[in-house]
Amino acid sequence: MLKTQSKTSLKGLFGHFLFLGIMLTFGLVSCTGDGSDVKDPITKPDPVQNDEESIEGTVPPLALDDNMKKTAKKVRAHVLGDVQHLNFVTATDATTTIIGYQTHQYLYQLHPEKYTYEPVLAKERAKVNETEDGKITLDFEIRPEAKWDNGKEITAHDIVYSLKLIFTPGIEQVDRLKPYLDYIEDIIIDKDNPKKFTVVCKEPYMSVETSICSNLTIIPDYFYDPKGIMKGFSLKELLDGETNKKLADNDKIKEYAKFFNGDQFKFEKQAGSGPYEFTKWDTN
Repeated sequence: MLKTQSKTSLKGLFGHFLFLGIMLTFGLVSCTGDGSDVKDPITKPDPVQNDEESIEGTVPPLALDDNMKKTAKKVRAHVLGDVQHLNFVTATDATTTIIGYQTHQYLYQLHPEKYTYEPVLAKERAKVNETEDGKITLDFEIRPEAKWDNGKEITAHDIVYSLKLIFTPGIEQVDRLKPYLDYIEDIIIDKDNPKKFTVVCKEPYMSVETSICSNLTIIPDYFYDPKGIMKGFSLKELLDGETNKKLADNDKIKEYAKFFNGDQFKFEKQAGSGPYEFTKWDTN
């Protein structure tokens, strides 16, 4: 059984829409407060009316009725299968994805009712520009209140790190994501504000904005790269095909890939910025 605890402020974004099956494998438990300090740009959840009441059962996605929203202090949401593992970047099964959406966030996320992309970690939609040489640039700013589980600020350095992972040789199961992101040439971080950054694209691409915003899982480098190994490799060289092939034989790259693919991130711990925080996985 996976156990999580809920969080507030930015952490509540979209979490109350996907509340549901998103919290457990067979019975993921999460306790919520009254929700009064949840800052959700789409909707603010109704306050809890009865702290003693709880709900248990199978809750289909997006089917949380009004009474449940108002009275539930503890929700046990059930999904139909066990998770593959806890590494949201490398897992490929649907159940891990469902849970991962609650412990991690994207720059944008698809609104479950309006079916439009809405900023989550991003402060607003990107400003898209075309350069004189025909390239496309996207200017982003991360919300000032965006923080990781430990309270550390989310910055553009985490965006760069998260993209590096997709193109790091030896990282498991990331080839499925590369076609959605290989149009990127570089990410330039604002020198004066680490929450601002510009994505430089090699050429115009039909879904350039939504592709990076909805396919790139943002994770913290302080947690997943404590030795700072990936800081020794630029995003540009990892995105360059020929240089990338040579890096496959680099001892540091091999060391990091082995570390990131390890069991500690699959079965023991994880860190993110979503409305819920993983605390424990009890296997039967």
